[in-house]
Amino acid sequence: MSSGAQRASRGGDRKGWLGRFFTEHLIAKILSVVLAGVLVAIIDREQQVILFDGEVDVVVSDAAASRPVSNRRELVLTPEGNVAVRRIETPRARLVVRGPQRLAATFREGRRLSASVALRETWMKRGADNVAVETPRAIDGKDVDTGLVGATVELFPSVQVVLDRLATREIRLVGQPVDVPSGMSARVSVDPATVRVVGPASWFEGVGAIREATLQVSCAGRSSDFKTVNSALPPEFGQRFIRLESRQGIETSVTFVPSEDVTLEIPRVPLRLSVAPAGGWRFVLPKPLDGPRPVVTVRVAGSRREIEAWSDSARVEELRKILRAEIDTDRLAARAAMAEGARLAVSESVAVEVFRLPEGLKLVGVDPSPVEVTVTRSAN
Repeated sequence: MSSGAQRASRGGDRKGWLGRFFTEHLIAKILSVVLAGVLVAIIDREQQVILFDGEVDVVVSDAAASRPVSNRRELVLTPEGNVAVRRIETPRARLVVRGPQRLAATFREGRRLSASVALRETWMKRGADNVAVETPRAIDGKDVDTGLVGATVELFPSVQVVLDRLATREIRLVGQPVDVPSGMSARVSVDPATVRVVGPASWFEGVGAIREATLQVSCAGRSSDFKTVNSALPPEFGQRFIRLESRQGIETSVTFVPSEDVTLEIPRVPLRLSVAPAGGWRFVLPKPLDGPRPVVTVRVAGSRREIEAWSDSARVEELRKILRAEIDTDRLAARAAMAEGARLAVSESVAVEVFRLPEGLKLVGVDPSPVEVTVTRSAN
């Protein structure tokens, strides 16, 4: 081949190579740029961001069922099998949920936060005969289920609860009239007389075991016989996570009879806290109730015959042992937890409640009541 032809051939090869470089490689570069953009978009959508950061109420599933669905700030404890909640020692906590960027828009649009914890039977400690016993448990973020794929959860502080085994008991229902008009006496009958309830076993065992429920029926503004129907136990049962085994109507029938009100004072009735101080709380009663055995004076009223039957010293002493004067520390602790910022004392004015009044007697008053109770965190 002549030198001219070879030069022409080499020149053609160079032009072909240059052409392929500016066509094939340009397409590859465009594809690379497009793929890089897609990859960046995917990474951005999967980047972890804070989806929720706020205070939540810690509730049990049975209690949560009656709350409005619009409340999106709850951490719901769901007992499994024969597990019950005996006590919630951390009623509020800060919940932080982190997840992919792609979920952030959903929360901006008002999605209700679904955060729950399954309380498992395997968490329970076992005592004699392999029976489950009260078990303290710290719940951390890893225990929380939000239903969000790729999300992580943190709790500040860890939620402290006490678990117990679930038990069923039959308890008696007692009716107690309150706010009875002057000059009248009222009697309350309850149908059914007993109901079956479920709740933490320790509430039904030992000293102070729950064997009855007192249904207070307001007679304010009434002077003729009436009936009421409801399907709820007194509020203190809900605070102790005790509920009816099955939903049913409880009918209370109130009968009035004319009567001249006669009053009776029962001094030195022991004042109790509804439960032993727990959950790191300390309850300080004011003077003169700050001694080791605080007492109050309870005034009751009834027909002259009823009061005369209770008036001798032996019957007054019997009545003193029957009556139960209480301050609801569960409710106080819940209020204090919500008001607590730093570890400062919180004061609450609370009424002294009286239970187990014998039939035919009605409560007139308690001295002192209400009582200013100071609630603080116990020193560790």
